[in-house]
Amino acid sequence: MNKRRVYLLALTAIITLSLLIVWRNPCLINNNGTIVIYTNYRGYQSLYDMTHSVEAIIVGRVDAIQSRTWSVAPFTTFNITVFQAVKPSTLNQSKILVNQGGYKDECRTAIVSGDPLMNVGETYIFFLDKSRIENRTSRNEYVPDMGGLSMFPVRSEKVYPRYESWTPSVSGMTVENLVKRLETYLSHPPFPQPLGPSVEYTYGLKANLTSTAGQWSSERGVPLLQPTWSPDGFTQTAVYVRNSNATTNTSVITQVTTLYSSEGIDDPTTAEIQLRVQREGDMYWMVPHPGVKIGVEGNYTVIAGHSGYAGVIGWFDGGYYELYGGSARVVSVLVGDVLFFFRAPESVSYSDLIKMASSLKPV
Repeated sequence: MNKRRVYLLALTAIITLSLLIVWRNPCLINNNGTIVIYTNYRGYQSLYDMTHSVEAIIVGRVDAIQSRTWSVAPFTTFNITVFQAVKPSTLNQSKILVNQGGYKDECRTAIVSGDPLMNVGETYIFFLDKSRIENRTSRNEYVPDMGGLSMFPVRSEKVYPRYESWTPSVSGMTVENLVKRLETYLSHPPFPQPLGPSVEYTYGLKANLTSTAGQWSSERGVPLLQPTWSPDGFTQTAVYVRNSNATTNTSVITQVTTLYSSEGIDDPTTAEIQLRVQREGDMYWMVPHPGVKIGVEGNYTVIAGHSGYAGVIGWFDGGYYELYGGSARVVSVLVGDVLFFFRAPESVSYSDLIKMASSLKPV
Protein backbone atom coordinates (compact mmCIF):
# COMPACT_ATOMS: atom_id res chain seq x y z
CA MET A 1 0.00 0.00 0.00
CA ASN A 2 1.57 3.27 -1.09
CA LYS A 3 1.86 6.31 1.05
CA ARG A 4 -0.79 8.25 -0.91
CA ARG A 5 -3.40 5.53 -0.34
CA VAL A 6 -2.54 5.34 3.37
CA TYR A 7 -2.89 9.09 3.61
CA LEU A 8 -6.33 9.09 1.92
CA LEU A 9 -7.58 6.24 4.12
CA ALA A 10 -6.38 8.04 7.24
CA LEU A 11 -7.98 11.29 6.10
CA THR A 12 -11.26 9.50 5.37
CA ALA A 13 -11.21 7.89 8.80
CA ILE A 14 -10.55 11.24 10.48
CA ILE A 15 -13.41 12.94 8.58
CA THR A 16 -15.78 10.06 9.33
CA LEU A 17 -14.85 10.09 12.99
CA SER A 18 -15.26 13.87 13.12
CA LEU A 19 -18.70 13.70 11.51
CA LEU A 20 -19.72 10.98 13.96
CA ILE A 21 -18.54 13.07 16.91
CA VAL A 22 -20.36 16.15 15.61
CA TRP A 23 -23.53 14.14 14.97
CA ARG A 24 -23.43 12.80 18.52
CA ASN A 25 -22.32 16.17 19.97
CA PRO A 26 -23.61 18.97 17.72
CA CYS A 27 -22.82 21.62 20.35
CA LEU A 28 -19.12 21.25 19.57
CA ILE A 29 -19.63 23.40 16.45
CA ASN A 30 -22.88 25.12 17.39
CA ASN A 31 -22.37 26.47 20.85
CA ASN A 32 -22.99 30.15 21.37
CA GLY A 33 -23.79 29.84 25.09
CA THR A 34 -26.58 32.01 26.47
CA ILE A 35 -27.52 35.45 25.21
CA VAL A 36 -29.98 37.86 26.82
CA ILE A 37 -32.20 39.98 24.60
CA TYR A 38 -33.52 43.31 25.81
CA THR A 39 -36.49 44.64 23.90
CA ASN A 40 -38.99 47.47 24.10
CA TYR A 41 -42.66 46.70 23.50
CA ARG A 42 -45.37 49.18 22.62
CA GLY A 43 -46.79 50.75 25.74
CA TYR A 44 -50.39 50.68 26.93
CA GLN A 45 -51.85 52.84 29.64
CA SER A 46 -53.94 50.05 31.10
CA LEU A 47 -55.42 46.59 30.71
CA TYR A 48 -58.49 48.28 29.22
CA ASP A 49 -56.33 49.91 26.55
CA MET A 50 -54.57 46.64 25.67
CA THR A 51 -57.89 44.75 25.56
CA HIS A 52 -59.20 47.12 22.89
CA SER A 53 -55.94 47.24 20.93
CA VAL A 54 -55.00 43.58 20.42
CA GLU A 55 -56.45 41.40 17.67
CA ALA A 56 -57.22 38.34 19.78
CA ILE A 57 -57.64 37.35 23.44
CA ILE A 58 -57.83 33.68 24.34
CA VAL A 59 -57.57 31.32 27.28
CA GLY A 60 -55.33 28.47 26.15
CA ARG A 61 -52.95 25.67 27.13
CA VAL A 62 -49.42 25.14 25.83
CA ASP A 63 -49.48 21.64 24.30
CA ALA A 64 -46.13 21.33 22.56
CA ILE A 65 -43.18 23.09 20.95
CA GLN A 66 -43.92 23.16 17.24
CA SER A 67 -40.57 24.55 16.07
CA ARG A 68 -37.55 26.68 16.98
CA THR A 69 -35.94 29.28 14.76
CA TRP A 70 -32.59 31.05 15.02
CA SER A 71 -32.34 33.18 11.91
CA VAL A 72 -33.10 36.89 11.92
CA ALA A 73 -34.13 36.59 15.57
CA PRO A 74 -34.46 33.60 17.89
CA PHE A 75 -38.03 32.58 18.64
CA THR A 76 -39.99 29.46 19.54
CA THR A 77 -43.36 28.46 18.12
CA PHE A 78 -45.80 26.71 20.46
CA ASN A 79 -48.94 24.69 19.76
CA ILE A 80 -51.79 26.14 21.81
CA THR A 81 -55.18 24.58 22.51
CA VAL A 82 -57.87 27.27 22.73
CA PHE A 83 -60.19 26.79 25.71
CA GLN A 84 -62.08 30.07 25.31
CA ALA A 85 -62.04 32.93 22.79
CA VAL A 86 -62.70 36.30 24.40
CA LYS A 87 -61.85 38.44 21.36
CA PRO A 88 -63.10 38.00 18.77
CA SER A 89 -65.91 35.94 20.23
CA THR A 90 -66.41 34.42 16.77
CA LEU A 91 -62.91 32.87 16.75
CA ASN A 92 -63.57 29.22 15.87
CA GLN A 93 -60.02 27.87 15.93
CA SER A 94 -59.44 25.13 18.49
CA LYS A 95 -55.69 25.14 17.81
CA ILE A 96 -53.39 28.06 17.12
CA LEU A 97 -49.66 28.73 17.00
CA VAL A 98 -48.04 31.35 19.22
CA ASN A 99 -44.55 32.69 18.48
CA GLN A 100 -42.61 33.74 21.56
CA GLY A 101 -39.23 35.43 21.55
CA GLY A 102 -36.49 33.18 22.92
CA TYR A 103 -34.81 29.89 22.14
CA LYS A 104 -33.49 26.93 24.09
CA ASP A 105 -31.98 23.65 23.01
CA GLU A 106 -29.05 21.50 24.07
CA CYS A 107 -26.58 23.85 22.38
CA ARG A 108 -27.63 27.42 22.93
CA THR A 109 -30.10 29.61 24.73
CA ALA A 110 -31.60 33.03 24.02
CA ILE A 111 -33.56 34.64 26.84
CA VAL A 112 -35.81 37.66 26.38
CA SER A 113 -35.46 39.75 29.51
CA GLY A 114 -38.63 39.59 31.59
CA ASP A 115 -40.27 37.09 29.24
CA PRO A 116 -39.20 33.50 30.04
CA LEU A 117 -40.26 30.84 27.56
CA MET A 118 -43.53 29.08 28.25
CA ASN A 119 -43.53 25.49 29.46
CA VAL A 120 -45.61 22.71 27.96
CA GLY A 121 -48.72 22.11 30.07
CA GLU A 122 -49.08 25.69 31.30
CA THR A 123 -52.28 27.69 30.80
CA TYR A 124 -52.36 31.41 30.00
CA ILE A 125 -54.67 34.22 29.08
CA PHE A 126 -53.05 35.49 25.89
CA PHE A 127 -53.37 39.01 24.39
CA LEU A 128 -52.30 38.44 20.80
CA ASP A 129 -51.74 40.00 17.40
CA LYS A 130 -51.51 38.07 14.14
CA SER A 131 -47.94 37.13 13.25
CA ARG A 132 -46.38 39.52 10.73
CA ILE A 133 -43.51 37.17 9.88
CA GLU A 134 -43.10 36.88 6.12
CA ASN A 135 -44.86 33.90 4.51
CA ARG A 136 -46.56 32.98 7.79
CA THR A 137 -49.47 35.45 7.95
CA SER A 138 -51.92 33.03 6.33
CA ARG A 139 -51.51 30.55 9.18
CA ASN A 140 -53.33 30.65 12.51
CA GLU A 141 -50.17 32.12 13.97
CA TYR A 142 -49.98 34.84 16.59
CA VAL A 143 -47.50 36.73 18.77
CA PRO A 144 -47.99 38.09 22.32
CA ASP A 145 -48.59 41.79 21.82
CA MET A 146 -46.31 42.97 24.63
CA GLY A 147 -44.27 39.88 25.42
CA GLY A 148 -44.52 38.88 29.06
CA LEU A 149 -46.87 41.75 29.82
CA SER A 150 -49.51 40.24 27.56
CA MET A 151 -49.36 36.64 28.83
CA PHE A 152 -51.14 36.04 32.15
CA PRO A 153 -50.24 32.64 33.68
CA VAL A 154 -53.15 30.68 35.18
CA ARG A 155 -52.65 28.55 38.28
CA SER A 156 -55.52 26.72 40.00
CA GLU A 157 -58.05 28.68 37.92
CA LYS A 158 -56.61 32.02 39.10
CA VAL A 159 -54.64 34.57 37.14
CA TYR A 160 -51.20 35.82 38.22
CA PRO A 161 -49.70 38.31 35.73
CA ARG A 162 -45.93 38.24 35.41
CA TYR A 163 -45.82 41.97 36.14
CA GLU A 164 -48.29 42.38 38.98
CA SER A 165 -47.34 46.04 39.47
CA TRP A 166 -48.85 46.80 36.05
CA THR A 167 -52.21 45.13 36.73
CA PRO A 168 -52.40 44.74 40.53
CA SER A 169 -56.19 44.36 40.65
CA VAL A 170 -55.99 41.29 38.41
CA SER A 171 -53.58 39.21 40.49
CA GLY A 172 -55.40 36.32 42.15
CA MET A 173 -58.62 36.94 40.21
CA THR A 174 -60.39 33.87 38.86
CA VAL A 175 -60.26 33.27 35.13
CA GLU A 176 -64.06 33.57 34.96
CA ASN A 177 -64.09 36.98 36.65
CA LEU A 178 -61.23 38.34 34.55
CA VAL A 179 -62.95 37.20 31.36
CA LYS A 180 -66.10 39.00 32.51
CA ARG A 181 -64.08 42.15 33.09
CA LEU A 182 -62.50 41.92 29.64
CA GLU A 183 -65.93 41.41 28.07
CA THR A 184 -67.12 44.50 29.93
CA TYR A 185 -64.21 46.49 28.54
CA LEU A 186 -64.95 45.28 25.02
CA SER A 187 -68.61 46.26 25.30
CA HIS A 188 -67.59 49.84 26.15
CA PRO A 189 -65.68 51.69 23.46
CA PRO A 190 -62.94 53.96 24.80
CA PHE A 191 -64.29 57.07 26.47
CA PRO A 192 -64.15 59.96 23.97
CA GLN A 193 -61.49 62.09 25.65
CA PRO A 194 -60.69 65.47 24.12
CA LEU A 195 -57.17 65.72 22.69
CA GLY A 196 -55.42 68.92 23.61
CA PRO A 197 -58.04 71.12 25.31
CA SER A 198 -57.13 72.39 28.73
CA VAL A 199 -58.87 71.44 31.97
CA GLU A 200 -60.56 74.86 31.84
CA TYR A 201 -62.01 74.08 28.43
CA THR A 202 -63.31 70.69 29.52
CA TYR A 203 -64.66 71.60 32.96
CA GLY A 204 -64.82 75.38 32.99
CA LEU A 205 -63.83 77.53 35.94
CA LYS A 206 -64.22 77.17 39.68
CA ALA A 207 -67.43 78.70 40.96
CA ASN A 208 -69.66 79.10 44.00
CA LEU A 209 -72.34 76.42 44.25
CA THR A 210 -75.10 78.72 45.55
CA SER A 211 -74.70 81.35 42.81
CA THR A 212 -74.34 78.59 40.20
CA ALA A 213 -77.59 77.00 41.37
CA GLY A 214 -79.36 80.35 41.04
CA GLN A 215 -78.10 80.89 37.50
CA TRP A 216 -78.93 77.29 36.53
CA SER A 217 -82.49 77.62 37.84
CA SER A 218 -82.97 80.93 36.05
CA GLU A 219 -81.72 79.58 32.72
CA ARG A 220 -83.21 76.09 32.85
CA GLY A 221 -86.41 76.69 34.73
CA VAL A 222 -85.61 73.72 37.01
CA PRO A 223 -83.55 73.60 40.21
CA LEU A 224 -79.97 72.33 40.23
CA LEU A 225 -79.91 68.98 42.02
CA GLN A 226 -76.95 67.84 44.10
CA PRO A 227 -76.33 64.83 46.38
CA THR A 228 -77.23 65.24 50.04
CA TRP A 229 -75.25 62.10 50.94
CA SER A 230 -71.65 61.08 50.25
CA PRO A 231 -69.56 58.09 51.43
CA ASP A 232 -67.87 58.27 54.83
CA GLY A 233 -64.83 60.52 54.74
CA PHE A 234 -65.79 62.20 51.45
CA THR A 235 -66.62 65.89 51.27
CA GLN A 236 -67.42 68.23 48.40
CA THR A 237 -64.16 69.95 47.49
CA ALA A 238 -64.94 72.09 44.43
CA VAL A 239 -67.50 73.16 41.86
CA TYR A 240 -66.59 73.85 38.22
CA VAL A 241 -68.90 75.56 35.76
CA ARG A 242 -68.59 75.43 32.01
CA ASN A 243 -70.53 77.93 29.96
CA SER A 244 -71.39 78.01 26.29
CA ASN A 245 -68.44 80.41 26.02
CA ALA A 246 -66.25 77.69 27.60
CA THR A 247 -63.71 79.57 29.72
CA THR A 248 -65.63 82.66 30.80
CA ASN A 249 -68.42 83.13 33.30
CA THR A 250 -70.69 84.60 30.67
CA SER A 251 -73.51 83.14 28.55
CA VAL A 252 -75.45 79.96 29.39
CA ILE A 253 -74.27 77.19 31.72
CA THR A 254 -73.73 73.95 29.79
CA GLN A 255 -72.10 71.81 32.50
CA VAL A 256 -71.72 71.82 36.27
CA THR A 257 -69.08 69.51 37.76
CA THR A 258 -68.89 68.90 41.49
CA LEU A 259 -66.03 66.99 43.12
CA TYR A 260 -65.93 64.77 46.20
CA SER A 261 -62.71 63.59 47.79
CA SER A 262 -61.47 61.91 50.95
CA GLU A 263 -58.07 63.56 50.40
CA GLY A 264 -59.19 67.14 49.81
CA ILE A 265 -58.43 66.92 46.05
CA ASP A 266 -60.05 69.73 44.05
CA ASP A 267 -58.68 68.87 40.59
CA PRO A 268 -61.52 67.61 38.36
CA THR A 269 -59.32 64.98 36.71
CA THR A 270 -58.00 63.42 39.94
CA ALA A 271 -60.68 63.85 42.62
CA GLU A 272 -62.04 60.43 43.51
CA ILE A 273 -65.69 61.17 42.74
CA GLN A 274 -66.80 63.47 39.97
CA LEU A 275 -70.41 64.43 39.21
CA ARG A 276 -71.21 66.07 35.90
CA VAL A 277 -74.61 67.67 35.45
CA GLN A 278 -75.62 68.63 31.94
CA ARG A 279 -78.29 68.43 29.30
CA GLU A 280 -79.16 64.93 28.09
CA GLY A 281 -78.01 65.52 24.52
CA ASP A 282 -74.52 66.60 25.57
CA MET A 283 -73.71 63.07 26.82
CA TYR A 284 -75.97 61.02 24.60
CA TRP A 285 -73.62 58.02 24.77
CA MET A 286 -74.24 57.59 28.52
CA VAL A 287 -77.98 58.23 28.60
CA PRO A 288 -79.78 55.18 30.11
CA HIS A 289 -81.93 53.23 27.66
CA PRO A 290 -84.54 51.02 29.36
CA GLY A 291 -84.20 47.33 28.65
CA VAL A 292 -80.72 47.59 27.15
CA LYS A 293 -77.91 45.65 28.82
CA ILE A 294 -74.52 47.22 28.18
CA GLY A 295 -71.71 44.76 28.85
CA VAL A 296 -71.36 42.20 31.60
CA GLU A 297 -71.25 44.64 34.50
CA GLY A 298 -73.20 47.43 32.83
CA ASN A 299 -76.96 47.39 33.31
CA TYR A 300 -79.97 49.59 32.94
CA THR A 301 -81.53 50.19 36.32
CA VAL A 302 -83.98 52.47 38.12
CA ILE A 303 -82.58 55.00 40.58
CA ALA A 304 -85.05 56.86 42.80
CA GLY A 305 -87.76 56.35 40.17
CA HIS A 306 -85.61 57.58 37.27
CA SER A 307 -83.87 55.80 34.40
CA GLY A 308 -80.34 54.90 35.43
CA TYR A 309 -77.25 53.02 34.38
CA ALA A 310 -74.31 51.46 36.26
CA GLY A 311 -71.20 50.04 34.62
CA VAL A 312 -67.48 50.27 33.85
CA ILE A 313 -65.86 52.34 31.10
CA GLY A 314 -62.33 53.34 30.15
CA TRP A 315 -61.18 56.64 31.66
CA PHE A 316 -57.86 58.33 30.94
CA ASP A 317 -58.67 61.94 31.78
CA GLY A 318 -55.67 64.01 32.95
CA GLY A 319 -53.92 62.46 35.94
CA TYR A 320 -56.71 59.96 36.65
CA TYR A 321 -54.87 57.02 35.11
CA GLU A 322 -51.71 57.54 37.16
CA LEU A 323 -53.72 57.44 40.39
CA TYR A 324 -56.46 54.92 39.69
CA GLY A 325 -55.77 53.02 36.46
CA GLY A 326 -57.60 53.17 33.16
CA SER A 327 -61.12 52.17 34.14
CA ALA A 328 -63.84 53.81 36.16
CA ARG A 329 -67.16 52.91 37.70
CA VAL A 330 -69.91 55.13 36.39
CA VAL A 331 -73.51 55.68 37.41
CA SER A 332 -75.84 57.91 35.45
CA VAL A 333 -79.42 58.94 36.12
CA LEU A 334 -81.74 60.92 33.86
CA VAL A 335 -84.04 63.38 35.62
CA GLY A 336 -86.25 65.09 33.08
CA ASP A 337 -83.84 66.15 30.32
CA VAL A 338 -80.90 66.58 32.69
CA LEU A 339 -78.25 63.86 33.00
CA PHE A 340 -76.39 63.31 36.28
CA PHE A 341 -73.18 61.39 35.60
CA PHE A 342 -71.04 60.03 38.47
CA ARG A 343 -67.48 58.81 37.85
CA ALA A 344 -65.28 57.10 40.48
CA PRO A 345 -62.39 54.60 40.65
CA GLU A 346 -63.28 50.97 41.28
CA SER A 347 -62.37 51.39 44.96
CA VAL A 348 -65.70 53.23 45.32
CA SER A 349 -68.61 50.80 45.28
CA TYR A 350 -71.60 50.88 42.97
CA SER A 351 -73.88 50.96 46.00
CA ASP A 352 -72.26 54.18 47.26
CA LEU A 353 -72.55 55.85 43.85
CA ILE A 354 -76.17 54.77 43.52
CA LYS A 355 -76.87 56.01 47.04
CA MET A 356 -75.39 59.39 46.08
CA ALA A 357 -77.55 59.46 42.96
CA SER A 358 -80.61 58.57 45.01
CA SER A 359 -79.99 61.48 47.39
CA LEU A 360 -80.23 64.24 44.73
CA LYS A 361 -82.09 67.29 46.06
CA PRO A 362 -82.39 70.95 44.98
CA VAL A 363 -79.54 73.17 46.18
